[in-house]
Amino acid sequence: MLRSEVNGLLLRIASQQKPVLYAALEREYPGKVVGRTASEISAAGRALADRICDVMTREMESWH
Repeated sequence: MLRSEVNGLLLRIASQQKPVLYAALEREYPGKVVGRTASEISAAGRALADRICDVMTREMESWH
């Protein structure tokens, strides 16, 4: 496996994850967690982490 291929995969994953993460943290997450309990905030954070991981999984599965 060539380093350039792995670097290309990592760049693609990062370029797919970054907009999801920023959009969620800047626009979605604040409104979803305001006034919530710590446990509810934790669950919302877990859901966001799952979305980010889904991007990585999808990209890994489509790679070669």
